Amino acid sequence: MYAVWRHNYKTRLLAILMLREKLISLLFLCFLANNPFARAQSFDSVASKFRKYHEHVVHEKVFLHLDKANYLTGETLRFKAYCVEAASNVPLDLSKVLYVEIVSRGGKPVIQTKVILENGMGSGSVFLPATLLSDNYSIVAYTNWMKNFPKEFFFQQAIALINPFKPIEATPKTPPGNNVDIQLFPEGGRLLSGVESKIAFRVVGSDGRGLNFNGEVIDDSGIGITNFKPTKFGLGTFMFTAVAGKKYKVIITDERGVRHEVDFPEVHDKGYSLSVTREGSNYSAVVSAKDFDEPVVHLFIHAKNKTSFSATAYVRNGEALFTIPLDKMQDGISHVTAFDSRLNPVAERLLYRKPANASALTISTDAASYSGRRKVQMKLGLKNLASATAKANISLSVFRIDSLSYWQQQNIETFLSLTSELHGQLESPEHYLTAGTEEEFDNLMLTHGWRRFSWEKVLTSEFKYQWLPEIEGPMLQGVLLDETGKPASNITTYLSTPSPKVQLYTSTTNANGRFSFSLKDIHGQGKIYLQTKFTKDSLYDFRIESPFLPNSSSITTSPLELRENVKQTLLSRSVAMQVQDVFNESPEGVVGSDSTAFYGRPDETYFLDDFTRFSVMEEVMREYVKGVWVRKRQNEFYFMVLDNVNKAVFDQNPLVLLDGVPVFRVNDIMAINPLKIKKIDVLTKQFFHGKTAYAGMVSFTTYSNDLAGIKMDRRNLVIDYEGLQQKRVFFTPIYETERQRSNHMPDQRNVLLWIPSAAISAGTTQIDCFTSDLPGNYEINVQGVSDNGSPVSGRHTFTVSDFNN
Repeated sequence: MYAVWRHNYKTRLLAILMLREKLISLLFLCFLANNPFARAQSFDSVASKFRKYHEHVVHEKVFLHLDKANYLTGETLRFKAYCVEAASNVPLDLSKVLYVEIVSRGGKPVIQTKVILENGMGSGSVFLPATLLSDNYSIVAYTNWMKNFPKEFFFQQAIALINPFKPIEATPKTPPGNNVDIQLFPEGGRLLSGVESKIAFRVVGSDGRGLNFNGEVIDDSGIGITNFKPTKFGLGTFMFTAVAGKKYKVIITDERGVRHEVDFPEVHDKGYSLSVTREGSNYSAVVSAKDFDEPVVHLFIHAKNKTSFSATAYVRNGEALFTIPLDKMQDGISHVTAFDSRLNPVAERLLYRKPANASALTISTDAASYSGRRKVQMKLGLKNLASATAKANISLSVFRIDSLSYWQQQNIETFLSLTSELHGQLESPEHYLTAGTEEEFDNLMLTHGWRRFSWEKVLTSEFKYQWLPEIEGPMLQGVLLDETGKPASNITTYLSTPSPKVQLYTSTTNANGRFSFSLKDIHGQGKIYLQTKFTKDSLYDFRIESPFLPNSSSITTSPLELRENVKQTLLSRSVAMQVQDVFNESPEGVVGSDSTAFYGRPDETYFLDDFTRFSVMEEVMREYVKGVWVRKRQNEFYFMVLDNVNKAVFDQNPLVLLDGVPVFRVNDIMAINPLKIKKIDVLTKQFFHGKTAYAGMVSFTTYSNDLAGIKMDRRNLVIDYEGLQQKRVFFTPIYETERQRSNHMPDQRNVLLWIPSAAISAGTTQIDCFTSDLPGNYEINVQGVSDNGSPVSGRHTFTVSDFNN
């Protein structure tokens, strides 16, 4: 009996202890669920992963300064490129290559070119051929690294291009018609039933410009709920509370009385919404959590890759409240993200704080009006840089303004601080930084919200990317396939280009048959040769990948409509362009580049014109070239190079080049007429190139760099290739004296000066140019960035009269 009682007692005691532990655990879980500060450590991981992400991932921004924004075919488009770190705007010496495209309205690239970047800066030019049709185009610029991120962050600028050599009928500008784009954006991203929400809207015509209209929201019974109108550029907001189970539509009536209808955003019965309002010296943020049993909500704000504000709040009556001190917010665009208790991002929006002090650049001229062929003295005044010793690198253009000016050059200050951080096309972006109100900025943030990264990548610390930054030069990549069509691994491939500068590149394919060449020294147009070592390898197929991204442009423009008053302007500008092309005695020159061969200084060099000429290459090699022995076995010639370091002879074949192209059969060299050979270089020591070592080298250079006409092995892949642009010098005449001014050679320049790169510091800098024979209004346009990341820009106009004094 005692034993039974004791057993029941122990069983009951064990059950009580287990129940007690369960209650303690439950209470502890309830404490965690209801105490936001107990969860702070888990939310801190968002900030640490955000910081870790930006420590590993660098974002680039690219800005192009064009010498003007509207062109005729036959003219040259010139540009200066600024590549900066996205958060600080400091010039970034990471990517060495910039890809620039001119893209048609249909998204087809019509011109593609590559420009070298040095310390985040570069410049180039594009000749616009007469094969292009008159229309609006876009110029797009990006680096290889930027291809890993949304193309909305590429530099994109609309330009008008007119072909005066083909008949053009001027057409009056037509109203936008029925092609109206109506977009609605609930604040935070989601519209919840029963929760009052701010709805932002953007209404634009087919030309991308905002419309004036009257708007109305009606329910599925046709009853009007609320009315609204835009504030500026077709943007605005209105407050709205959706009723569960009801459907809504938006009716837009434009200025012509035409009605346009669009469905309202989806109304959700469950989810999160975010509302942020300015209240004095603070922002008030409300996160609504409907039908979620969430104990806490987190709010995370960041700008320029730095955390501005991070907090956790209780959810009471379906709402979590946050107070954000204004002084916590950084200048520019801030990203506000709400997370649920499981750290899932559930709502997001942007805020903008206008910078208190911007860098100031003033431009003045010594006169308001000039006659033809006179000096214009420009003074650039720079202040408000971060330090007294800071310098700014600028580009400067002086060009004629006429009625063909359909587009305006973007401003680097507006671009870096505003437009580059937003999605879609902004109408008149400079208005916001010069005269934008707080309401207008908020409308912009709500309708063009975007971010450069995915929170999923941040929270999972994913740092794998398809495209690498090109830190030396443009990369030519592809796949090598064997005779069966399968990737060929561990095969040495050779790339070379016949040119005055001997160049050779090697790459060994990886397990997937991929090869990659860094072509930092190839400039201009030419042919490149791709091959493997034919004496030991089988037939392989090279598959080359384009470095340009398909469909790179994300902006849309309407067809170019020539105004009625441009016929005479178009005719006079076309005639001036043709006259300038005919009579211009000093076209833009090309800056010379380094002509040193890739192997450096050879041990022996033989200029064959210094010797008695032989008619057979074998005699040349045996009689004159001391460092090379010629051997012949079974009708095959071989070269053996002296090893002067070890006082011996290499027992392996040397690397043999003809105009930089590897030749694996010496018989092909011996069959060349020696009169075509200009010089022979010899390396009499072991030579390393990439991962490969060579037993010396013999390099033949022809006079015409055309491989002396020998027929290359059929396994060579020969392709046309355009390397990096060669630097050009802008030509401008000088009219200092009366004799120079009285020169009868016509001067029809509409771009008076283009300086792609100049360093200026705080204070005043003077730059001069000379007017041409063309009267009219001219604009001085300066764009630049300081070495500490302060963008600078300015415009100034003056007049050139058609009289002489």
